[in-house]
Amino acid sequence: MRTFTFLLSLLISCALQAQHVQQKIDAASDLYDLEMYNSALIQLEGIPEDSMTIDYYHLAGGILVKIDRFDDAHEIYTQGIDRFPESSSLHTQRGGVSLGTIGQAEAAIADYTRAVDLAESDTVKYQMMLNLAAAEAKIMDFESAYDHLFKAYLFDTTDVAVLLNLSAVADEVGKGDQTLKFLEKALALDPSFYPIYGNMGFKYQEMGDHAKAIEMYDKVLSMNPDDPLGYSNRSFNRLKLNDVAGAFEDIQRSLELYPLNSYGFKIRGLVLLKMDEQQAACNDFERALELGYSEQYGDEVGILKIKNCTD
Repeated sequence: MRTFTFLLSLLISCALQAQHVQQKIDAASDLYDLEMYNSALIQLEGIPEDSMTIDYYHLAGGILVKIDRFDDAHEIYTQGIDRFPESSSLHTQRGGVSLGTIGQAEAAIADYTRAVDLAESDTVKYQMMLNLAAAEAKIMDFESAYDHLFKAYLFDTTDVAVLLNLSAVADEVGKGDQTLKFLEKALALDPSFYPIYGNMGFKYQEMGDHAKAIEMYDKVLSMNPDDPLGYSNRSFNRLKLNDVAGAFEDIQRSLELYPLNSYGFKIRGLVLLKMDEQQAACNDFERALELGYSEQYGDEVGILKIKNCTD
């Protein structure tokens, strides 16, 4: 009888402790929702390690991320995984910290891969495929990124973002012939999303079909008449077709809208060369370099200066 009474008291004590822990987690969660992150963290103090649940680790890690304590958040998720190694969600959270804040893409890939193995629903697997692709693209592993994006696409063929990412990675893996197909599918799903036309215009530009590229940029600018990149890209293609006046008009408008665009100054420099305005062109090439063109795009402007701006 004494043993039974002791066990009953122990069970009641454990239940009360679990209830108390959950109350603290709920209170901390409410403070988190109110963006009172430090107060939420204080609320979680004093919870015994053996009472820390998956919800605790999620919340504590999330709070630490919000107050920019990324290394501590990573450690919290690691502790959670040590206790709950089969938790797909904790692997996902740690992977997010590794990828987004600590800069450890390989570690993120390992966590996301494990999360896929542990995931119990297609929805979670779908999201992990996207996460994996992002991490793989970050380390320039485009083959793996394309593979995971395509698997995500097979889960949901109506996700415009996946189609846009597939179109971007396709060129990197020698599947450039698929780029326009992915973009056309995206456009069919959301014809009001004008950046799709911009991406199509850039692809046609790469293919040397400048008339078709201009057609796409016309669409962009009809839907967003204040898009500086639409004007600069249309200017480049107009120049390729020797429409110098149209190219100059477009690039002037682009630079009015975005006067710190190094690419825009390069394009205007090219237009000015066509107009026999060599000194003005050289001034624009210099301005492009000042604005960081080489760091963004490569050495093209520097080469243009050597060819056109030396005495």
